[in-house]
Amino acid sequence: MTATTPITTAWDHDPDAGLDLAAEVYTRVGEPAPEALPEDQPEPLATVVARRDGVLLAWASVFRDDESAAWIEPVTVERLAHHLNAGVYDDVPSSADEVAAFEAMFRHAAEEMRNEGFAVLRWSGEDACAAGAVAATLKAEAIAEVGRIWHADIAAYRRPEGLPEVEARPLPWGGVETEGARIEIEPGDERAYVNAAETIEGADAEVLAGLTAELVGYLGRVFPKITALSVFEFEEEDGPVRRALELAGLTIGARAWDYELRLG
Repeated sequence: MTATTPITTAWDHDPDAGLDLAAEVYTRVGEPAPEALPEDQPEPLATVVARRDGVLLAWASVFRDDESAAWIEPVTVERLAHHLNAGVYDDVPSSADEVAAFEAMFRHAAEEMRNEGFAVLRWSGEDACAAGAVAATLKAEAIAEVGRIWHADIAAYRRPEGLPEVEARPLPWGGVETEGARIEIEPGDERAYVNAAETIEGADAEVLAGLTAELVGYLGRVFPKITALSVFEFEEEDGPVRRALELAGLTIGARAWDYELRLG
């Protein structure tokens, strides 16, 4: 059996390094490459790049978070390419390569930031994916929960007793609405995605719960290839959307956290 070639990392102080790497992926999938970074994005301190046998796997831009802390923002080629091709972000489990690339990049970034006098390296991500895996390996602390990813299996879903009945109307572009509430979806290959902050409207948790149950039934009827629903939710504990998803019987598949690694 041939051993897997190690992942190598490189440290690049060029502020446009991330833009150039993104352009490489965009070109690969036949999309126009971005010409500039978002206006609201600060200039990175540096970018760490992970490759195996010269093939780009991932990169992570490192920013100043405060006087003593840096923030690392990773991008993987596989997930970015999928997003460009499918039009949606996915929440599939991290591959072994993704986890290995994260660990290599985060270790390199931690060493560089420590040498530059920073005391802390921070990042956000799901506990069930590479961000959480590398946090466990490096013994970083989960300092705050910032969101939850809720799941429903379309075929196995059963509407909980006691949910209010709502008259759901399908949306032409995908999703359902009722009086005072709306849920829009982004259909993927096998999973429908909902970003609660952007595509759920309504302040009544019980109405939203009833509409969520109707959404699952709608997906089974209208999108036979879709087998699951994922909802990305970033609310406080008593937020109406979080309460609605709980009432509707969805399960928490992962939690998103802010992580903090002490560099001392």
